[in-house]
Amino acid sequence: MKRYELAKDLFFKEMLSKSSGFYLRVGLQHCLNVSAFAILIARKRGLDEELIGIAGLFHDIHTYTNMNSFNHAYYSSIQAKELLESINLVTTEELDIIITAIKNHSDKKITHDNYSECLKDADVLDHYMWGTLREDETDRTRKLKLETFC
Repeated sequence: MKRYELAKDLFFKEMLSKSSGFYLRVGLQHCLNVSAFAILIARKRGLDEELIGIAGLFHDIHTYTNMNSFNHAYYSSIQAKELLESINLVTTEELDIIITAIKNHSDKKITHDNYSECLKDADVLDHYMWGTLREDETDRTRKLKLETFC
């Protein structure tokens, strides 16, 4: 998971340079939680833990560095792509997996690829943990309660 640690360093650098106060505190907590949940779910589902962990780190980067959640999945995917390309951390194919998952993570009602679904589920678990579930996340939460992660 060396690449994950390098991606985490990049994530912290971006957050600390462009965010502050509430957005910094909540952004760090949420993105690190989602990343950890995504790794746990990926382990259970046989997905690449490192790639989905990286996606979890950056899935809401635009919201917390621009203090704006409008169309955040799309804008976070663009920002994450630029950041990850700047350090040449992953292959083109791996970057596509990460960026696609980030781009799809807010669309909870449509089923996408396995990595997108893993990231969506991790995001929902963090919302569930903090009592901030949206109405469109309740069905997904019920399904997750049936899945055992240990």
